[in-house]
Order: sequence, then structure tokens, then C-alpha cells
Amino acid sequence: MKKRNETFSYWKKKILSGAAAGTIALCMACSVSMTVLAEPVSEQISGDTIEYGQIKEWIRQYNPLIKNANESYYILAEESMKVADQLRDEANDLYDEAKDLEKVGTPEAKEAAKYLRQNVKELRKYAKKQQDSSENMDESFTSGRKQLNHTEDTMTYNVQMLVNTYWQLQSQRKVVQKSVEAAQAAVDASHAMAAQGMVVESGLLASANGLGSAQASLTALDAGIEKVRRNIYTLTGQGYASGVGIGEVPSSDMDRLTGIDLDKDCTSAIGNNYELITKRHTELDVKTNKKDKSRLRDIEESEAKMEITIRGLYQDMTGKKASYDAAKASYESALITWNGAQIQNQQGMLSRAQYLQQEAEFLSAESALKVADLELFQAMETYDWAVNGLVVTDDGSQ
Repeated sequence: MKKRNETFSYWKKKILSGAAAGTIALCMACSVSMTVLAEPVSEQISGDTIEYGQIKEWIRQYNPLIKNANESYYILAEESMKVADQLRDEANDLYDEAKDLEKVGTPEAKEAAKYLRQNVKELRKYAKKQQDSSENMDESFTSGRKQLNHTEDTMTYNVQMLVNTYWQLQSQRKVVQKSVEAAQAAVDASHAMAAQGMVVESGLLASANGLGSAQASLTALDAGIEKVRRNIYTLTGQGYASGVGIGEVPSSDMDRLTGIDLDKDCTSAIGNNYELITKRHTELDVKTNKKDKSRLRDIEESEAKMEITIRGLYQDMTGKKASYDAAKASYESALITWNGAQIQNQQGMLSRAQYLQQEAEFLSAESALKVADLELFQAMETYDWAVNGLVVTDDGSQ
């Protein structure tokens, strides 16, 4: 009885003041608000090079749009559910208190119990609201997360292509740089011969034009490389002055070709494709049967097109493999010629200009092999992305 009287005195002071109704529920709703937490996207990237295998992590951590979106979508719906549980627990405690007060039996105790029950009602109402919020959030989170994943994948694919292009251009630059050296050596040789009266003016002009053309090619190539570098930096959230390196693309793994099950991959691509999933998950409307039949027919057509796309990407891979094999054969032949040129040079049988020209021709074959390998690797990547649900076209992605 003493405990009940103490409880009654406490609530008499709190409730009979006329300002307590609804206060507990409001305070609980405000003080235990939903917590917004950002899930770590991965371990923090360290180092000063954008490694090929870490491109997606660089995008997620440093691209401002993707980073902000990740932090927004990683709102934990469980936190809202925890709030609902806390509100229910508090409501249950107050309900027990109200029952105790009613047992006291005095008019004041019954009045206090009445106000407590009002608060119990308010708390349970807010608990229901938090639960509904959690369930709605969970549904929107799943949908939003899928969209964000699709955006991240598309951006990752684009950066991979840019990095591939970057290293193709770097490979070609070695050839052009050597051509400039060879052209400069030819100009120097022409001037030396002119001084001895051994070359006419047209010969000097031809060598000068050759040097100018080579230098122009190098300038244009450098501009292209810098443009690609800037695009890579932009998509990975790096300042251009950061000086972050760009890691090389791995060599092609020929086992990726031999292990392909084309029919199985076509089925996987149809099941994984983001746009097809969206179409399939659109709710049917029984009132618009014709529209639903049209939508289902559209899905079937899209699935058929997807199979054609996958088979086309596979053919592209096999074509790139054939080009790689041809480039490898040419490189091996050029290597033999280059080894012979080095021997001739050691024996003094070649001028500097001739030797540099031979080196440029060898580097051209070497670059062609490197580019063929990069193109084959990109074809493999594009195929794998498509099988996993991402097909990027010239006018967008699906």
C-alpha cells in the first residue's frame, strides 16, 4: 500500500497540474528520434593510385554524388523499429501504473489512472507510427538501394572503359614519341648532308614536314590522354592537381573464354538485367487487361533482345581474341626483325635515323599487341557486366 501511495503522489503532482496529458508520448517521440547511420561502403582506400580492381571503391568513397547518395540510403530502418519497441515498453509500464492506481480506489487515484491511460494511448499511437515508418522505409530502401547500385555499376563500367582507353593511348604514345625522335634524327641527318652538298632543298623540306607531322600527332595524343585522365578524376572524385596515379589494366585471362557457357549466360543476363527486373516487377492491373498483355509482350521481346545482345557480345569477344592472336604473331615477327636491327646497329650498319625508325616499327607492333590485349580484356569485361545485369549502350544503360 505504501508503494501505491507513493506512486499516486508522484502522478498526482505530474498529472493534476493540467499540463501532463500527451507530454510523455511527445517527449519520447522527440528524445528517441530515428538515428541516421551511414554504413561503411568498404575499407578506406589507401595509396596514391587508382588501381583497376578498386575503381568501384574509389567512386563510392570519393565521387560526391555517389558518396552522398550512399549515406542517404544507408538509413537503418531497424532504428525506427527500436523506437517503436521503446514506446511500447513505456506504454506497458504506464498501463501497469494505471492499474495500480485504480486499485487504490480513491477518486484522485482514479483520475490519475485516467490520465495515465490517455498517455498509454498516445504512446501506442506513436509506436504504431514508428513501425509503419520503419516498414515503409525498408521497402523504399530496397528499391532505392537497387537504383543506386545500378548507378554505381554504370559509373564503374564507364571508368573501367576510360582507364582501358587511357592505357591504349599511353601505349600508342610510346610509338609516336619514338617516331618524333626518328623524324628529328632524319632532319639532323638531312642538314648534315646539306652542309656537304649531298641533299637538295626538297629533301630538307620532306624531313622537316615529317618531323612536324610526328610532333603534331604527339601533341594531339597528349591532349587526348589528358582529357581521359580528367574524366577519370572527375568520376572518381579526384582533383586534377591531386596527381593520383592510374593503375594499369590486367592482362586478358584466356580461361575466361574457354569456361563460358553461352546458353547459361544468356539465361543469367535475362534474369539479372536491371531494366527487365523493373519491368517484370511492375504490378498488373486487372482493369487494363490489354495494357497488361502489351506489357508482357514487351517483356518477352526485351528478353529475346537481351539474348541477342549477349550472343553478340560473345561474338565480339571471339573476334577480339582473333585480333589478339594476329597481333601476337605480328609482334613475334617484328621482334625477330628488331633483334636483327640491334645486331646491325652494333656493327655500325645503320644510321641513327635508320635505327630509330626500326625501333619505332617494333614499338608499333608491340603497341598493337598491347592494344589488342586491352580491347580483348574490355570485351570480356563488357560481356561479364552484361551477364550480371548491366548492358551499357551508346545512348545509356539497361
